[in-house]
Amino acid sequence: MTPEQFEKLMTAQREQYKLLKQILEVGRSLDKKLEIIVSDREVKDPDYHKSLAEYKSFDWSSINARVVASDTD
Repeated sequence: MTPEQFEKLMTAQREQYKLLKQILEVGRSLDKKLEIIVSDREVKDPDYHKSLAEYKSFDWSSINARVVASDTD
């Protein structure tokens, strides 16, 4: 390998190194943003857990449903 070829190789490797560092920075930035999105989503998700008694007075027709049977509780 000539000194000129070696210098070209080293220049190319330096450029690759710079690009890999940029890719790593973008990946870290995306990771932080995804953590924020996930943590926000966890807070905003509704709580669908309710007791059955809460559904007794629910207006089922508001969602185009009808009660076909019910117990005495």
